[in-house]
Amino acid sequence: MSDPPVRPIWTKRSTTRPTRRPGERPQRRALAYCAGRDVAARPPADAELIPCDLWTNRAHCLMLARKRIISPAAHQAIAAGLDAIEAQWRAGAFALDPLLEDVHMNIERAVAGRVGEEAAGMMHTARSRNDQSATDMRLWLRERLLGRLEGVCVTIEALARLGERHAATIAPAGPTASRRCRRRWAIGRSPTAGPWRATARRSWRSGR
Repeated sequence: MSDPPVRPIWTKRSTTRPTRRPGERPQRRALAYCAGRDVAARPPADAELIPCDLWTNRAHCLMLARKRIISPAAHQAIAAGLDAIEAQWRAGAFALDPLLEDVHMNIERAVAGRVGEEAAGMMHTARSRNDQSATDMRLWLRERLLGRLEGVCVTIEALARLGERHAATIAPAGPTASRRCRRRWAIGRSPTAGPWRATARRSWRSGR
């Protein structure tokens, strides 16, 4: 099934002239701004939310099916459509259409093109666009925090290995230190890992 014809979401709300005319297309720059493409040197902002929005839709539609708000057949159709879109996205073949405003509408229209309008229309049952945006952003931030946590853990492990390797190494003294201030290199590096461990704990709590 091919994708249905697309009309800009805001066609009736935007105009290129002071007097609004039905069906008149918005200015290219205004369209790019509203679709998250206002920084030409960077990819569309919503493009990073594609995997998050796919999983948000999966979880929400599963809840709708378990609460018997939508039928099992509708849930299976939506899930199959989302799986197909994810496979297409992983292959680098799914791109956001700026005429569809954001990642939420892009995915909903893509599902509609695969499983039909009726099933796709059930995806936003019992939730608002703000719900979708907030959940997507929370998932995106969680992934970034966990990625940061991984980097912090790697740094802590590197400091620990260096400490073990240089357990007997005498650290050079600073220009203002006396000879009695000499200490082993590993002793000086051990406190360094403390702030990193605190950062790791904060990242873990934030990402949970």
